[in-house]
Amino acid sequence: MKTEHFRRQVNLACQGLITWNNNALELAHYFIPQGNLLLSHLRRYAYSFGESQQGQECRAGAYLLYLLPFLKAFGATDQRIEEYSTVSISLMPGARNFLDRASQTAIPYFLISSGYRPFVQSLGYLLGFQESEIYYTPLDLDHFSIDESEKETLKDLADEIVKMPLPAQEEAHPPTEILSEHIPYYQRLKIIFEEEIASMQIGDIMTRAPALWGDEKVKAVIDSLEKTGNSAQNILYLGCSVLDAAALTWVREAGGMAVSFNGDQTAIRSAEVAVRSGSCAILAVLCDTFSRQGKEGIVELVKTWDIHKIQTEKLKIDPSLINELFSHEPESFPQLELVTSSNLERLIGDPTAAAAGWTLGERH
Repeated sequence: MKTEHFRRQVNLACQGLITWNNNALELAHYFIPQGNLLLSHLRRYAYSFGESQQGQECRAGAYLLYLLPFLKAFGATDQRIEEYSTVSISLMPGARNFLDRASQTAIPYFLISSGYRPFVQSLGYLLGFQESEIYYTPLDLDHFSIDESEKETLKDLADEIVKMPLPAQEEAHPPTEILSEHIPYYQRLKIIFEEEIASMQIGDIMTRAPALWGDEKVKAVIDSLEKTGNSAQNILYLGCSVLDAAALTWVREAGGMAVSFNGDQTAIRSAEVAVRSGSCAILAVLCDTFSRQGKEGIVELVKTWDIHKIQTEKLKIDPSLINELFSHEPESFPQLELVTSSNLERLIGDPTAAAAGWTLGERH
């Protein structure tokens, strides 16, 4: 894929959008006893009680940093993570065809993922992206030192955390409204991360990695625009989770096209278009439409979208893309809607709109 000057470009997340993977969850499960449960606690703390001056969506991804000391304590190394990440890639249905087609188009594509570097790089290379076209959370475990006493302390802390009762999901509440019976749980985790681990030598790892979520994704979008020479109005951003919310909002407010693909409620609230689909075939339709007709073309496509009308001349969809859509089961036929004040609550109330990926095998 080349990043010469073009009039339009596509930026997309990857986990939950073109892959089934939740790389952090998979690494936690692979290296740490009960690691999937540990990560659920880290994520709950980050979202509900973590420190941030930039709003709820910006602190949500802090669990990616909280996990790093534990990975180090349980023997993860850069090489072991790279080896695991390379073989664990699981593409969404239709993803390969979608990106093979993308590589042949006249507009540049960029991967903007919160995932750790080894996974995103491996995915990018697999799909034909150049290093300059991928963005990720840096990972350099080998750069940080940890002694045996810190390893044992972190293992004890991991055991303590996974034995804590996990509070019911509180993502609908800002931190000031956390239920009183859950305050001791969050306060204990605050002490663990902001005092006990922060005072360790390995604690530096949580503050020195510029993790890619929230405003960092916005910076990645801006950087990609500088590489192509495009204006923000000529970008299509495809995201799916709270970690994409800031980028989706920035693109929408800047006049570009922000699309939530199987997104959680925060992604839907931040987007202009909400898509539900069991495959990536619809992404090829959206990107093809955007490359030819821009944002207006996608708006018209969504307004006119109907299983019985997609072959009409008005929509001007490539017949091969239509065939790809119909190659999947009828119940997987994509749903497309413009996000409005009148349908927002229905869209976020859709059971499939819940944030996924916290059980191995689910998409994220």
